[in-house]
Formats: sequence, C-alpha cells, structure tokens
Amino acid sequence: MSGAQWIAGVRLAGWMVAAAATVVLVVACGARGQLSTEYEAAGGTSAVGGQGGTAGTTTQPVGGSGGAPPWPTLFVITFISDVDESIWVNETDAAWLNGHWLTLERGGEILRKAKACEICACDECPNCPICGAPCPTATEIPSPGSVEYAWSGYEYRDADCPSAPQETCLEEVAAPAGSYVAEFCWGTSFEGSPPCPADVVDVQCAEVTFQHPDPDGVVEFVVNNGG
Repeated sequence: MSGAQWIAGVRLAGWMVAAAATVVLVVACGARGQLSTEYEAAGGTSAVGGQGGTAGTTTQPVGGSGGAPPWPTLFVITFISDVDESIWVNETDAAWLNGHWLTLERGGEILRKAKACEICACDECPNCPICGAPCPTATEIPSPGSVEYAWSGYEYRDADCPSAPQETCLEEVAAPAGSYVAEFCWGTSFEGSPPCPADVVDVQCAEVTFQHPDPDGVVEFVVNNGG
C-alpha cells in the first residue's frame, strides 16, 4: 500500500477514551513542513505539508544509488481534535523492540529498526562500550501536531560476534523490499517520576500495512478526534 496515510477517528474524553471510529485510507497530495535532518541525510526528499493529516510526497521511491537499498521512510503520527487536548507517545529508545511509539514488522517478526547501544555492532564486538536501559520518555502531541521518526531502511539482526562466537552482536542489513506492517501507538496520559519521568498509559495502537520502499517515502497515521 504505497504512500499510505490513515485516519483513525478516536474520541478522547478527559484522560479516558470514549469511542474509536473506523480507520480510513487517505492518499495525501498536500505538503508537510521540513522533514527531519536524519531523514534527508538518509536520502529522503524534503516536503512541506498542512494540518489535518496531509503529508508530503516525493516524486519517486527514495533510496541508495540507482534505487538500491536502503530506502529511508519517514513515519508520522499526527493528532487533530476539535477541542484543546493532547495525546502522548513513548519516545523510549527506538532500538528497543518495544517501548517506542513505532514498531515495524515483516512476516510477523518485529524488526530492530535502529542500532542499539546496549549491544555491540558486529564490527566492534566484543569490546565496545555499551549503555544501560533507557528511561521511558513520553512526548506530548497537542492538537494539531505530530511526531516523526525517520527510519534509515536498515534493520539490525542478532548475529555471532566474528572474533568471539559466544557473544551476540548486531549486524546492520538493508531491509529487503516487500510488505511491512507499521504499528503506531499512543496514549491519553503518562505517569512516572524523575529520573525516568514519563511512561505512556491508556495505550492504543493501530496497524498500517505499507510497501517498502514506499513510493512517497512517508507513511502517516492520523488520530482524528473530530478535528
């Protein structure tokens, strides 16, 4: 489903969700504001866009030289409402297989979409510096607003460390073309206290099937609360 953008009608009342309506496919021809630097550096094309769930498009699939992988994709979750309210998304380390507002799957398997600092890369193992578990971090999306994640088009697979086969490392591989599922998640509130102050609660999720590479280079999900 190339260049998929979706609208989910969701009625939020206070901190609780009163009702959720059907998800409707929208093919956008509008423009979005400046895309992230990471996305452009990965080969994406800037576009500008308006409010209300429209997203910019590129003229052709984005990718490496000659159309070879990796193909970067910009994922956008947008919130619009007819009242003054917000939703929240979890910005905890995108390299984790859960705990981030965007999850990518292929054939029912969750992909590690970013390099994890707690596991050595295969060209650095076994003696690379590693980090600890990240703090959960919630990001507010007031209406109208959005949050973006620029996926480079690489996935990071578990492998045996070449110089220490008993150790696990991460191998960077360009994700192959094909059908993928993006799961977008958001919540109506957050909880927690420093130093890990915010973890999203009352979480809802919606799945969007898309083709990789996406012809527009942008996949957007819109939580529409009557805006």
